[in-house]
Amino acid sequence: MLPAYLQEYGAPRAATDLARHRCLHYRFPSSGKLLPWPLVLADGEEAEPPVSASCNTGEALIELAERGMGIVCMPDFSIRRELASGALLALETPQVRRSGNLYLLWPSTPAMPPRLRAFIDYMAAHVFAG
Repeated sequence: MLPAYLQEYGAPRAATDLARHRCLHYRFPSSGKLLPWPLVLADGEEAEPPVSASCNTGEALIELAERGMGIVCMPDFSIRRELASGALLALETPQVRRSGNLYLLWPSTPAMPPRLRAFIDYMAAHVFAG
């Protein structure tokens, strides 16, 4: 079953189609700035989808998307359960840049604590694995 939003509005086929859709954005709580979507237009410019709503937590964005309030752009690992259950569907467009970085910072110590090494290994194997 398709989520309610896609049943009503259809799926965008290209980044330019997003101008006609309700797009849900992440807003940084500290600065109030919106997290840009990783979309590139044919001319190389970054696409700027319209802002229908914004939230400062990923959980709230997921909830809005599940309720059919619009389209959300989130990393696969953060919506893995929703994709597996069919609550959300992945919309693939060739204009999506699928790259990014996640940094882990910890205090400098002579040796890495075993529990930190275990956490890093777990994240690499389970969260960021394709």
